[in-house]
Amino acid sequence: MFIKYFFPISWFVIIVILSLSPSDKIPDFHFFPHDDKVIHFCMYTVFSILLIPALTFKKKYFRSYVLSLAISSITGFTMESCQYLFVIGRTADYLDLAANIFGLITGITIYQLLVRNKKWEKRIFKI
Repeated sequence: MFIKYFFPISWFVIIVILSLSPSDKIPDFHFFPHDDKVIHFCMYTVFSILLIPALTFKKKYFRSYVLSLAISSITGFTMESCQYLFVIGRTADYLDLAANIFGLITGITIYQLLVRNKKWEKRIFKI
C-alpha cells in the first residue's frame, strides 16, 4: 500500500525542487532549441503515470484519470505561477505549461494502453 503513494509523492517533490530552483543552480545545457519543453513533457508524463495507481480505488480507472489530470494540471500551473512570482532568474512560460499538459495526457494514455489490467500493474503498484 505504501508504494502506491511513495512514488507520486517523491516525484512531486522532485518537480517542486526543480521548478523552484534558481536558474543559477541548474546546469546550463542545451542539446537543441526548446529542449526544456521535452523535460517538462517527460516530467509530467511520469507524474501522471505514478499518480494513477495511487488514485485508483476498486478498479475505478476513469475517476483516477480525471483526478490525475486535475492534480497534474494544477501542479503545472502552480509551478509556472510560482516561477513567475517568486523565483529569481526563472520565468513562467505558456509553452512550458502546454508541455506539462501534453505530458500528463500522454501519461494517462500510456497507462491506459500499456499498464492497466496487466499482471505487472498488480505487482508494481499493488492494485
